[in-house]
Amino acid sequence: DYLITNTLMSLLALCMLFLLKDSPARLGFYIVITALIAWFIPWHLVSGIPVLSESVNPINEGIFSSLLWLQTEQASYVKGAVDSAVNINNATIKGSENFLFDIITWGAVFALICVIGLILFIKDLVNYQSDLKHWYDFSIEDNSLWDEHNFKKHRISIRILDGCAPGMATGLFKPIIWLNRKNRRSKETKTILTHELTHILQNDPAWMWFINFTQRLFWWNPLV
Repeated sequence: DYLITNTLMSLLALCMLFLLKDSPARLGFYIVITALIAWFIPWHLVSGIPVLSESVNPINEGIFSSLLWLQTEQASYVKGAVDSAVNINNATIKGSENFLFDIITWGAVFALICVIGLILFIKDLVNYQSDLKHWYDFSIEDNSLWDEHNFKKHRISIRILDGCAPGMATGLFKPIIWLNRKNRRSKETKTILTHELTHILQNDPAWMWFINFTQRLFWWNPLV
């Protein structure tokens, strides 16, 4: 149920992207994010959990000993009927125990898959921090570009770097805009800064980390 439900939701999201290809890009982005979030919901468990214990059965021998007003044959008939019901309940419980065993087995496999995904994600974090340190060491800060291009004052730092893309935005708590040295004072500078600033204001670095985390956690799933 989990795989079928999420596969259908992902295919529906892809169809919506195709039908809304001329709509704003941000709408398509949120459709994709919604489809990714759906993979974190255990749909197969939402419908309910079978009875796993006999403790919910309120019928016991004490009840029959207190039914003195019943005749012997009537009491035997009622007790036999209830015993039959209890046997059926025990069979259900046994089936539930097998179901629980299947859940534990598949749970162990899923846990192993998640551990592998977390290891891959941690590897990405380490590589990111290493790259960030390298960029920081070989860049210079130039926040005067905000004033030069008539931007409002920002707590966001602009750093000039060689050999990178025209512009990049990084950081969740201390965002930084990385600007290629060739675009430091060019006619595209304001456009690049505006573009990267928009990414930061829309929390795109955080969304990118969520996408990366989802991609790593579901590394086994080509649809994700």
